[in-house]
Amino acid sequence: MLEIVWKESALEQIQEICTYLTEEFSIEVTQKFLNKLIEKAERVAQYPESGQRTPYKSVYRLRLDKYHSIYYRLTKTKIIMLYVWDGRQAPQKNKFQ
Repeated sequence: MLEIVWKESALEQIQEICTYLTEEFSIEVTQKFLNKLIEKAERVAQYPESGQRTPYKSVYRLRLDKYHSIYYRLTKTKIIMLYVWDGRQAPQKNKFQ
């Protein structure tokens, strides 16, 4: 199993999404998002190529749910979590599409 490394910007995006979900919905919705995020990250660690390839070399996308996706880069020694996307944002903000 490859090591997972989270970029600081991805962690900041997770924090922003959690703040939004808590303020607009509930702590339960936020917890559900975090549980799904952990579950999918563990899946990527076991099956690194399970995500959908993007136009960028060695960058994959894995959907968490209807609104959220993780973008990650696969190297020989680790998985780098690059970006967490909330699909309710303006599409032009997603630098991996």
